[in-house]
Amino acid sequence: MNSSAKFILKLLSILLILGLVIFLIQVGRYYFQIKTGAISIQEGGSFSAIKSNATEQKYNAREIIDMDAPAFGADLPELTIIEFASFSCPFSKDVSSIAREMMLQYQDKINFIYREFPIDELYPESSALALIGKCANEQSAFWQLHDKLYQSDIDPQKAIKQIAIDENKFWSCVSEKRYLKSIEADLSAGLNNNVRGTPTFFFIKKGYEDKPIRVEGAIPKETFKQLIDKLLE
Repeated sequence: MNSSAKFILKLLSILLILGLVIFLIQVGRYYFQIKTGAISIQEGGSFSAIKSNATEQKYNAREIIDMDAPAFGADLPELTIIEFASFSCPFSKDVSSIAREMMLQYQDKINFIYREFPIDELYPESSALALIGKCANEQSAFWQLHDKLYQSDIDPQKAIKQIAIDENKFWSCVSEKRYLKSIEADLSAGLNNNVRGTPTFFFIKKGYEDKPIRVEGAIPKETFKQLIDKLLE
């Protein structure tokens, strides 16, 4: 990424962080614990995580599913898959092509929803990239941008020029931080449902909405396929 792009993205990150007042009130305890060493942010394995002593809990499917978030697949799915991810996370990148393959293979039976979970402590540009994704989604170009950013090392500004959008409208959306509250909602929904890092997946089978299945980390292709097949039985 060139220096000008880094500057723009970091500036946007700063603006986003300054605007996340509601979010910080809700989850300020995490930041305090991180600073005091009560919990630590770590990167390892196939998962970028906020390491904590959070216990297992019941998950709220209505909160996890966001009908306004980028989605791909069936309108009346037998299975809904929600991913909490970050464009800056290498493990989200690792699983992105596998997730896209599953979306295409099962598009008549599943609905795949993508939600943002930027971790600025690990990846300083993640909030800015989350905003870029939201603004691309406004013009129905999210999946184009998703594939450009995840499946190559392309500069985000170059990626934006290569997708089918009105750039003036796009940059207006970014400068206005139009989807700030949407990013806050994604983060809040994730934290409320024990999302500790990226990527985190929830599998919600039709008729079993009270029993979402949570999977942390980059899921291997064969495991991903087996899990979908089992839940579609």
